[in-house]
Amino acid sequence: MPDHLSKYFKKRKEKLIESWKERDRFEKYGIVGFVTAIISIVLFTPAKYSKDVSQLTNVACMVFMSMMINRLRKTKREVIAKNKEIELQKRLLEEKQKEIIDSITYAKRIQRSLLPTEKYIDRILNGKKKN
Repeated sequence: MPDHLSKYFKKRKEKLIESWKERDRFEKYGIVGFVTAIISIVLFTPAKYSKDVSQLTNVACMVFMSMMINRLRKTKREVIAKNKEIELQKRLLEEKQKEIIDSITYAKRIQRSLLPTEKYIDRILNGKKKN
């Protein structure tokens, strides 16, 4: 793989990892904060406002769920894109591997053509032993 491509893929990988870490932190603390807020609202609301709080809580939960569904869809798209990128890298590596193996095979053929055959070596050695 050319050097500029490997640098590009390395940089892209680092950015993806960092963005995933940030999202994980946000989701982790966002969920904890949301649940804490809902529980505290439900627990500490006076009885006369309980119906309104219940409706507000339901709306907040629906909004939160829609946000999470959108997040899951986006994550799915990102995973699909990442898989395509991995497939591209795999194809590049396979192509490079084939080029290297072909090059080695060609070099091997050249070396064999330059070396004397075993029969020739045996004939020379046996001829010298007789003298």
